[in-house]
Amino acid sequence: MNYQNYGGSVLLGTKKVIVKGHGSSKAKAITKCIEQAYKMAAGGYGDELEKALAALEQ
Repeated sequence: MNYQNYGGSVLLGTKKVIVKGHGSSKAKAITKCIEQAYKMAAGGYGDELEKALAALEQ
């Protein structure tokens, strides 16, 4: 599995979308990280995660 093709790791439990890329990432991997973060933010991922976690508390 080549990390250059997948972007980065998502950090959960934050108010904003955070995607952590590998320290030696080249342009392709950085582009994938940005695409991944954009898709998550545009899709309302943070709001959905917050709702799901709130539902677990009930």
